Amino acid sequence: MTSPDSDAIAAALIQIAAHAERISDLDTREAGHHREIASQLTGLAAQADTASTRIATSSSEPRVKAATVPNGMATTTEISMAAPTKARVQRRAPSTSGNTGRS
Repeated sequence: MTSPDSDAIAAALIQIAAHAERISDLDTREAGHHREIASQLTGLAAQADTASTRIATSSSEPRVKAATVPNGMATTTEISMAAPTKARVQRRAPSTSGNTGRS
C-alpha cells in the first residue's frame, strides 16, 4: 500500500514530466520559426544591398524633354529623371476633417 504523500509526489512528477515535454515541443517550434525569420531577413538584406548598389552605380542621369505649348508658343522643358540621392518620407496623421492634405 502507498501513502498519500507518495501518491501526491508521483502525481507531481508526472505533471512535471508532461510540462517538460510541452516545453521541449515549444522550443523546437520556436527554433523553426527563428530559422525561417533569419532566412527571410537574409533575403531582405540581399535585396537592400542590390538596391543600394543600383543607386550607387546609376551615375548617368537620364533626362527627358517634354514639349509644352503655353499660349500657342512651343517651348521645351527639360526634366531630370534621376532619383534623389537621399529620400525623405514624411508621414502625416490622418485628417479628421476629410481633407487628405493632397493637392
